Amino acid sequence: MKFIQIFDPAMCCDSGVCGTDVDQQLVTFSADLDWAKQQGAQVQRFNLAQQPMEFANNQVVRGFLERSGAEALPLILGTEK
Repeated sequence: MKFIQIFDPAMCCDSGVCGTDVDQQLVTFSADLDWAKQQGAQVQRFNLAQQPMEFANNQVVRGFLERSGAEALPLILGTEK
């Protein structure tokens, strides 16, 4: 089974698909994630504004942020389980 973790920049909601000025790329990405879930992928999505400890507790993500900064997000990690 595929396991995908998405570490998003700080957004107003979990998916960023809210409010009056929605970014079409976020809508498309959300639809792509729904498709991946339908194909059996297990997906976890983390928002820097709402779940900062998930970023701090993950060594790979923490290192990425130290090197590249939050403006380089999103970071997508994938594994086989």
